[in-house]
Amino acid sequence: ESIPVSSDGMIFHTPFASFGIEICEDLWMPVPPSSKLAMQGADIIFNLSASNELVGKNAYRKSLVLQQSGRCNAAYVYASAGCGESSTDLVFSGAATIAENATLLAEGKRFSLDNEMIISDIDVVALRGDRLKNSNFIPPQEESVSEIECALEAVSTGKWYRKFNPYPFIPSPEKEDEYLS
Repeated sequence: ESIPVSSDGMIFHTPFASFGIEICEDLWMPVPPSSKLAMQGADIIFNLSASNELVGKNAYRKSLVLQQSGRCNAAYVYASAGCGESSTDLVFSGAATIAENATLLAEGKRFSLDNEMIISDIDVVALRGDRLKNSNFIPPQEESVSEIECALEAVSTGKWYRKFNPYPFIPSPEKEDEYLS
């Protein structure tokens, strides 16, 4: 089978979601590739990174992930190299974050010497609905990304990994002041 590879990006379509991939510093660019991937239909963006740690960098990186997921009306899954990365003299923390439309869904433990994994449910239907309501989210007419169909099967563990608000129309006590002012 021949798979087209494009420097303009690739979108992988599964029966339940479409996703794109960007690498490390792509997220830090003025116009990240994930913006184009989302406009072309990627519901989820995966970022595979080897981002070193500096004072204050984690908060900034987390902010970038949250903001980009919001701008793209997408889920953004970020995973960086961990403490076992030994090909350089830099420090890596194994930072991992899952965000959906500017909301933090899951965050990993940094600087763990053990392997870490984070899991969250992503509401692809809600993301697609948000895109339909967003008048600025108009997919471009020309397609310049490669699109690949993937025959994956959904696997259910029978467990929900995200918290649902049992009272979605009632403000939480933390946000109540925002509505009263």
